[in-house]
Amino acid sequence: MTYPICCLSNIQTKRVVWEMTSRCTRACKYCFVRQRKQTPPDPTIEMLLRGMVVLEKLGFRDVQVTGGEILLRKDIPTIIEALFEHDFSIAISTNGDLLSEELATAIFTFPIRSINFSLDSHKKEVFDSIRGKGAYDNTLNALKICRTFDTRIRIQSVLTNLNKDHIHEVPYFLHKQNIDLHVISGCVEKVLEKS
Repeated sequence: MTYPICCLSNIQTKRVVWEMTSRCTRACKYCFVRQRKQTPPDPTIEMLLRGMVVLEKLGFRDVQVTGGEILLRKDIPTIIEALFEHDFSIAISTNGDLLSEELATAIFTFPIRSINFSLDSHKKEVFDSIRGKGAYDNTLNALKICRTFDTRIRIQSVLTNLNKDHIHEVPYFLHKQNIDLHVISGCVEKVLEKS
């Protein structure tokens, strides 16, 4: 069985991953956000706009917005619009919990380079044990919504002892969903051998 795998490499544009909130809808077992004793307040839209100007001056042209859970920000459509007006290439990382068709329509009004989700397992019980009850259903629902828009969907997986025995099955599962797996690291086989 073959399925599409695209290796991400040789990034030519200066890229920044911008955490715009530390708030989250999940408590994933391994997440650094969960370890914080206090959640700092979200930066205001004015602070973000000033940050965009600084990033432009530093030569950054590519922004990946993330959190916590970025869609907890009610102003995310405004943020995306501002990034677009500043001529940034935009990617969004979300867990999908809050993605509705209405919100997706507002976001995808603008050219989004990719929307990124985590799928640590194609097995509901394993995924929910890592990311919390309901995570699997919410993620698959968000993927279904995004497939109706003309945007690239990227899937990321975190290799753990809970999924290492079946992580190799995720690409086939994604292929059946008409979603390509984008491998960020080429050493997955070595990691699996050492686990």
